[in-house]
Parts: sequence; structure tokens; C-alpha cells
Amino acid sequence: MAWVSFCVLNHACSCANCNSLVVQFEDFKNPFPSLERYRNTYTTFNDDIQGTGAVILAGVMNGFRMTGIPLSEQRLVFMGAGSAAVGVAKQIVELFIKNGMTEDQARRQFWLVDSKGLVTNDRGDNLADHKLFFSRDDNEGRQFTSLESVVDYIQPTALVGLCTTGGVFTEAIVKKMAKFNARPVIFP
Repeated sequence: MAWVSFCVLNHACSCANCNSLVVQFEDFKNPFPSLERYRNTYTTFNDDIQGTGAVILAGVMNGFRMTGIPLSEQRLVFMGAGSAAVGVAKQIVELFIKNGMTEDQARRQFWLVDSKGLVTNDRGDNLADHKLFFSRDDNEGRQFTSLESVVDYIQPTALVGLCTTGGVFTEAIVKKMAKFNARPVIFP
């Protein structure tokens, strides 16, 4: 699918009227390089990152407002660290930046969990490039291999599910979120 999209893009870019071209990068394993490469030349879009991100950003903004907790005190755990999860998290980082935080301050409020556990610099595997932005270096050598262990460790104010694994938001995790927060923000 991605190769077909790439061929269409190459053909379309040779046309005379490319100013009105909108390129949708659909089902790319890692759409970030293509989005970055063409962002200043064409109107580009990836619905997994930007479409899902816009919807979740709107919900998170309202959820944060309802909690009454300042943005600087929000702690977000994402179950999923694929391109959609990272793209959505980056959109929320932009919200934090627009509200006065530095990029580094905003980024440090996110903990991403994938199939191997908390995404950390010292986990022992080779992280995909798109995961590096949110990879943690403050885990003090501890490795957290499950969503529940990360929730126990971080006590997040928000929990966002962006993975293909069903049933990861167990009753125990939801109850812990309610214990840690008067108004937990949960997007299963």
C-alpha cells in the first residue's frame, strides 16, 4: 500500500498543478519521514496521526479542564508507542508548549508503553526512531514491563489507549486511576 502511495505521489508531483495536491499517507509503517519531507511543499496528511490526534486532543483539552489540574501537573501514560500514539502525543505536547512550557518540559509529562513495557533508553532493545522523542531516561534502571506496573509507578492523571491489543485497560487499572484522581481522564 505504501509503495502504491509513493508511486502516486511521484506521478502527482510531476503534474503542472501541484499547488492543489493533498497527499494522504495511509497505512505507512512510519509516515513521519514522508510527512516531514513534503510538509513545506504539499499539503500532507496522515489520519492515524493527525485525524486521531485532533479528536483526542479535543477530548484531552476538555478532560484536563474538568480535572482542574494545571497542565504542568498532568502525567499522561499512553498504551501504545506506534506512529499513531507518538503523533497524538506530539500534538498534545504542542498544546503544552502553547501554554508556556518548553518542549522538554512538555515531553517529560509523557510515558509511553509498548508490547515490551515502558519505553526507556536503557531497556536493552533498539527503539524505532519515532519512539526516541518520548523515551525515558529517568527510570533509575528499573524496567516496567506492563501497563499496570507503569500506572502504579507514575500514578497518571490521564491514560490513553492507542494500541491494537484489546483488554489492556483492566478493571484493576481503571480502579487505580480512580484512586489516584478525583476525575481521571481515560481514553480506552
